[in-house]
Parts: sequence; C-alpha cells; structure tokens
Amino acid sequence: MFKRHTFLLSCFCLAAFSSVPAFAQEAVSPGAGVTNFTFHSPQRERLVQAVLWFPSDSGGYRDELGDNVVFKSVVARRDAFPKKGKHPLILMSHGSGGNPANISWLAQALASSGFVVAMPVHQGTTSADSTPAGSPLVWQRTDDMRRLLDNLLSTPTTAAIIDESDVTAIGFSLGGHTALALAGARAHVTDYAKFCDANPDSMDCIWFDRGNPLIPGHVDLHAVDDTKFSAAQGDPRVTRFVAIDPAFSQAYDAASLREMKLPGMVLNLADPDKIPATVRPDKLAAALPNTRFETVAGANHFSFLAECKSLGFLWVWLEGDDPVCRDGGGRSRAEIHAEVAERIVSFLKPPVIQ
Repeated sequence: MFKRHTFLLSCFCLAAFSSVPAFAQEAVSPGAGVTNFTFHSPQRERLVQAVLWFPSDSGGYRDELGDNVVFKSVVARRDAFPKKGKHPLILMSHGSGGNPANISWLAQALASSGFVVAMPVHQGTTSADSTPAGSPLVWQRTDDMRRLLDNLLSTPTTAAIIDESDVTAIGFSLGGHTALALAGARAHVTDYAKFCDANPDSMDCIWFDRGNPLIPGHVDLHAVDDTKFSAAQGDPRVTRFVAIDPAFSQAYDAASLREMKLPGMVLNLADPDKIPATVRPDKLAAALPNTRFETVAGANHFSFLAECKSLGFLWVWLEGDDPVCRDGGGRSRAEIHAEVAERIVSFLKPPVIQ
C-alpha cells in the first residue's frame, strides 16, 4: 500500500499543462477524452498537476497514457471535444507511491460511462517522491481535492460540463482514506500507531518503520500531529464516496462514521478471508449503515494498478516486488479491472427497474 517502485517513475510524464483545461480544435473519431492542467494550492505554495477525463463526442488525437517497461498504456483522445451537457463528477485520488496514469484504466471506463473524472497529483506521495514521512500527511491530500473542485467549478470550460449536484469522491489505498475523509470520516493516527505496534509485520507498518530496500526511511507514527490528522476534512459538495482498500481502516473514529449520511461503497480487492488486516473493513462496516461493502475475488491490493506487460513480470521480479504484477487468483488483471469498473458504475448509476 505505502510503497514506491523505481519502475513507476516513468509512468506519469505529464505534458502541456496549463491553468485551464484545453479542448480539441479539430474533429476526429469519438472516445473518452483526456486533458492535463494545473491549479494553484496555497497550502503547497505551488501549482498542482491534474488530469481530467470526460465523455467525448469527437475531436482530439489518439494518445496513450502510462506506457513504460512494466505497465501497458491506456488509450484516450487527447484534448478532445467534451460531450455536450452536464455530467456527474468524480474526484479520484491515487494511492501512496502511485500516480494518475497508473489508474487511468478506471478513469477511462468511468469517462466512457458518462462521468467527468478529475485526478490531482498528490505531491509527496507519488511514484516519484513518496516517502514514509510523507504518507501520514493526509490533510494535504484532502486540501488538494477541495482546491481541485474549486478550480473545476470556477473555470467556465469545465463548469459547463459538470453537474455540481453529483460529486463522488473515489480513492485507492491512501486515496481511499482521502475519499472517506472528504465524505466526513475522521481517523486517529494515534490509534493507527497502536495498530502498528501490535502488527509490525503489516506491509503498511513496515513501510512507516523502515521504508523498503529502494526507499529507506522512518516515521514515528506516535509523533505525527494527530490534531491535523484527525481534523474534520469533509467537503459538503461531495455526495457519494467509493473507497478501494482504504488505508487506516483500523483507526477510524466510530462517532464520525455514524454521523456520515452519504451513500458509499467500500471495495476490498481480495477474497473475504484474505483481506489484509490493515484494510479490513470490520470497523467501518459496524458504523456505516449507508455503505455497501463488497469484495473482488481472486484479486489483491496491486490488482488496482495498470495491466503489466510480459516483460514487466520479469522486471518486477528483478526489482524484488513480485506481487505488483501477480494477482494470484487465476484471473487476468484485465478481467479484475472490468469487474471493478462495472461494480463502481453499477453503484453510481444503478439500473432503472421498469
């Protein structure tokens, strides 16, 4: 969950960033559209990079996102014409050690299903700069998401295609915590520190304690500012949430969960009896009556990453991070991705019963 892999460094080479999303100037064949832009973050005192996916009628040119020696690319229409009308918005948060390109497979599926999907690059927890010390700074991530939403709704070109009454927060791993926090959940790093004291072999706790062979580091969870960590970070504009293998699942404040009224989904990438302790949803399930809890059979935490190339399996094995490409359940990653996307779309757009 909290890892950085050297082979991911080339996953996300953003090009042609601008402060306003650009749309197509000439028409070509339709498909999910994508564009890049930046927005200002007073907290980070810099511009934050972001990616916008959207339903597309036409325009743009063929582009491939996320291609590198390990991972397959995802095809989209770069700077295409957005489909007319207002569409539900999804704010999507990547995991620690991740990036938007590596979860483009889901963004593409959601955009093709009628959603606008916006993903920020969470500085300090990306494939290029993630460290143990940066992962607990969760308030920076929720601020990224709020500032991103502010930008989208105040920019005429994006406001014109967004239904601001229908905003879903979606996140994976540390991004799953981001989605829950935006929906009103609060967690205590002091409780998570106690969990790691009792479960030092959890992959997250190992990361905090000593990083990994490529990225050594240490953070004392007991010393992290719990006032900031557990502060209310919800955004009233968010109307639903989807948390996939959410981080800090053992540290949520039960009272804050009981106060949450938004519909939501918690999706674990594992058979029910194989969910790692650090992301087990038991405490969440006991306090979130409006939330669906589902599992994806034959998957694991890394199944959420992009599909691996044949050479990628060898590369990852040489790096010593074998689970990154192996899903372990006799299913292809493409099949798992299709199921995850279908589950999420079904939750966000339930079928109409005649």
